[in-house]
Amino acid sequence: MFAWFFISALYMQLVLGYSPMQVGLGFLPANLIMAAFSLGLSAKIVTRFGLWRPLAGGLLLAATGLALFARVPVHGGFVVDRAAGMLLWGWARASPSIPCCWPP
Repeated sequence: MFAWFFISALYMQLVLGYSPMQVGLGFLPANLIMAAFSLGLSAKIVTRFGLWRPLAGGLLLAATGLALFARVPVHGGFVVDRAAGMLLWGWARASPSIPCCWPP
């Protein structure tokens, strides 16, 4: 999954012509969602739904986000083509993190 960051950064720099600052800001939506989940939102979800539902839902969201990235055109825009996948990817990366680290 971490290869996605590398491939996506290369895509934004080499294909779309983004500067390093624009690439960093392009990852901001996913990082903000991951931060919100790590501040306690994930723990509340696990407490309410158990361990397996957030884990399975997060992995399903990851697959959906990657499928959205697979359809990104060569000269696609950020808001139209990448934002939905980026938001899903941020949610997917954060939601199974706490259940995977939860003590048995």
